[in-house]
Amino acid sequence: MTLTLEQVQELLAYNSATGAFIWRAQRGTAVPGRLAGSVEKDGYRRIKIYRKHYQASHLAWLLTTGTWPQNQIDHINGERDDNRIANLREATSSQNHGNSRFMRNSKALYKGITAARNGRWVARIGAGASGRQQHLGTFDTPEAAHNAYCEAAQRRFGEFWRPA
Repeated sequence: MTLTLEQVQELLAYNSATGAFIWRAQRGTAVPGRLAGSVEKDGYRRIKIYRKHYQASHLAWLLTTGTWPQNQIDHINGERDDNRIANLREATSSQNHGNSRFMRNSKALYKGITAARNGRWVARIGAGASGRQQHLGTFDTPEAAHNAYCEAAQRRFGEFWRPA
């Protein structure tokens, strides 16, 4: 069963300026007037409706446009729980990846680079649907490798590019 716009409108109120979802109807543990859903470990807010969890960003898209998103939903500012409609846009998997943040727990100093065994730095960028990475070159400094990554990322991801 696919959740319909009418069902969501009956159960939830959405504030497009704040991104908040408020329960309209009493259902199980849901209390009218209370904030709906919870933020999961991955940072996304999910709301349980009819025993199924939905990402709040997808519900915001449905309530605002009247249709389910055809692709992924990208949070423009990178904040996974910021579900204001102004912060949401449809994106392909590749575009969404281009807007991903640098993993701070990574051993690399910058996004898009890794250390080579010879003390040099390698720049690579994801190649979209193929799942393969494109080698951008080997560089003497991490900054030079990162600059190569940034130039390639700007060309590949356009408005979806995030430098860090």
